Amino acid sequence: MFPQAVTDVLAAVQFVRGSAREIKVDPERIGLFGASAGAHLVSLAALGGGSAVFKNAYPNDAHAAVSSKVKALIGVYGIYDLVEMWQRYQLQSPRENNIENFMGCAPMDDPQRYFDASPINYATFANNQIGVFLSVGTEDDLVNRRAQTDAFLLRLKQANFFVRPCIVQGAPHYWLNDPIEEPVSYSGFLAPRLLRFLQERL
Repeated sequence: MFPQAVTDVLAAVQFVRGSAREIKVDPERIGLFGASAGAHLVSLAALGGGSAVFKNAYPNDAHAAVSSKVKALIGVYGIYDLVEMWQRYQLQSPRENNIENFMGCAPMDDPQRYFDASPINYATFANNQIGVFLSVGTEDDLVNRRAQTDAFLLRLKQANFFVRPCIVQGAPHYWLNDPIEEPVSYSGFLAPRLLRFLQERL
């Protein structure tokens, strides 16, 4: 549940950076990549990791003092505005509102909790050193592209982020695991554009 899912991502970043020498990675070149609900979590970790909501979740962890900052964020068909997604579930399946289950309450119970849990609210000038890559399909049948990816993209641009969109024509939700080598593969369309972004920003 929120915020533990986010603090787990931050703890993973701290572990990687704190163990960089042993696992042979560059501690200054860490990025986060997530799709759908995973894009929501990594966006919160990348942009909101310094917020009091997520700080000091594991004070006794061996890497608790290590920075959780990352250099790049990749979100694919993600959820960036939780109130909008909650409303969408209310219309489609009110008895099984996955957002409300994750949050433990409705927006009307605790508006601040939903504000804190929405990555779009962390698209600020103070955070704009992070490079962002956002991808989404034009035929997403689960997450509203315009209310989520497009709105997040606009907010990031307004805050002067380096942000690169990748709009995949005809793609629905849940296509990232499709084989890259398949003809006209959605993931095959994404891959070279994502690699170019990583070469530039990570």
